[in-house]
Amino acid sequence: MKRAYEFSVLFSPELTSEELKKAQDAVSGYITTAGGTISKKDELGRKFLAYKIKKHEDAVFVIYYISLDASKAQELEQLVKHTPGVIRHMCIVTEQD
Repeated sequence: MKRAYEFSVLFSPELTSEELKKAQDAVSGYITTAGGTISKKDELGRKFLAYKIKKHEDAVFVIYYISLDASKAQELEQLVKHTPGVIRHMCIVTEQD
């Protein structure tokens, strides 16, 4: 059964624009490979963090609004966790209409 998720990813601010695009494409690829669909992608840009994460005071925020089979969500998180350039991620279930 597919569910709607809000998948937030924080990318390292040290990435060049090419490396950032490559990392974002990798995350998008993981989602589609897992059988999910991306309904919307918000690139919020570089923002300061409330506290340091992996010695970074800021990060590039990207939010993916996706539809994915519930059994694949954990697998997706494991893939993204090991993606170079990703410093933090969070996947939450959104309410369905």
